[in-house]
Amino acid sequence: MSQQAAKKSVKARIIAIVIVAVAVLAVIIGSVVANKVHAGEEGKTTIVKVGVDSDSFNDIWDAVNQKLSDEKAGVRVELVKMDGSQINAATDKKELDLNAFQHRAYLADQVKQEGYKLQTYATTLIQPLNVYSNHIKKLDELKDGDTIAVPNNPTNLGRALKVLEAGGVLKTDPAKGYLPTVADITENPKNIKIKEVDAYQIPKLLPDVAAGITNANIAVDAGLDPQSDSIFSVPVNPDDIYNKPWVNIIVGRAGEQNNPAYRKVVEAYASDGVKKVFEEKHKADSIYLYANLLDKPEDAK
Repeated sequence: MSQQAAKKSVKARIIAIVIVAVAVLAVIIGSVVANKVHAGEEGKTTIVKVGVDSDSFNDIWDAVNQKLSDEKAGVRVELVKMDGSQINAATDKKELDLNAFQHRAYLADQVKQEGYKLQTYATTLIQPLNVYSNHIKKLDELKDGDTIAVPNNPTNLGRALKVLEAGGVLKTDPAKGYLPTVADITENPKNIKIKEVDAYQIPKLLPDVAAGITNANIAVDAGLDPQSDSIFSVPVNPDDIYNKPWVNIIVGRAGEQNNPAYRKVVEAYASDGVKKVFEEKHKADSIYLYANLLDKPEDAK
């Protein structure tokens, strides 16, 4: 090869390398720009992760998101469904921003047991804790030695025993207040056996026990109608101080109630759209009891 031909060959290779390098650089720049544009679009909306334990109130949160969208609040709720026993821990560890699955009594017990730094940001609703059965139509049909399945967490266990007390099945020690245990049963004329199990399993156990008591949202998820399928319920009077422990709440970390995104979510729960969904779809299983506590968040005591 002549010297001139060799120079041309080297020049051609250099040009080819430059062309490839420019093409690669263009792809990289394009990707970076695209990512920046995408991040910019996402950055306009703050996602607030709210922990829930069922799908029962997804329509309520759809209404919350609609309110946030209508107001161009720049905030959107993303529901994270988890086992209820894990939600407070995840909130405390900042894996979730807020949660909405529990009542005051359950939060107070969890904080006492685990030391979580959580507070109540708002009240939302109250649900009846009803009795269901595949075998009897009313509580006075219970036979001697029958078994009733109840939730195994302390707060709902105590509440279930008070439901049975209201239904005339048994009596508990008045000194134990709203959280008696099985050991606090003072009268049990039919020797009813109390089977403590995970609340979510109770609908599945109805073929095998005389009756079961569980939360309305769990009943709904299992295909039961809390109004027509229950055989006994305690009327819910929202003005009765006895009901305060059982009011459901929106919970966040202590000291973070002034986070602008969290405030917008809590305030959106008060919208007419949310109230309409309650009225049209949840009249049978819950009562809307919203109160904004952001400026005076409740410690879980």
